[in-house]
Amino acid sequence: MGQFERLERWYRRITWVGILLNVLFIVPLYLAPQFALDLLQITAEPANWARISGMLLLTISVFYIPATIDLRKYWVYAWLAIVPSRAQGALFFFILVFVFGYPKGYLPIAFVDATIAILQLVVLLKARKVMAAETGTTAAEPSLRRAV
Repeated sequence: MGQFERLERWYRRITWVGILLNVLFIVPLYLAPQFALDLLQITAEPANWARISGMLLLTISVFYIPATIDLRKYWVYAWLAIVPSRAQGALFFFILVFVFGYPKGYLPIAFVDATIAILQLVVLLKARKVMAAETGTTAAEPSLRRAV
């Protein structure tokens, strides 16, 4: 097994852990929104806004899956899983709590997104170097060979 394949395996593991953590938010938000809001000490009126958030999180999570199947082929999806998705989510919720004083119940969401984003970023930067070495290009401009 080559270095890229090892990194691809790590990317797959990290991303699926992130998806499963998202499911821990999705299921209660969709099936029992008031329970989820009470647990996080967050208010939303009407509670259906929480249900809508759960559905949107499910939709976003589905877009993480292609890169777990074939990282080379879905390289762009892998980067989109970090920026804007995870990074924007983390930043948004950190700003809500620390700048605008919203309840600390938003922090678990921020920490999940930030942790997964950082781990994915580390793996993708290493994979980018490996791809560059394989193709003889610089790490700044790796050749993104298309899988056929």
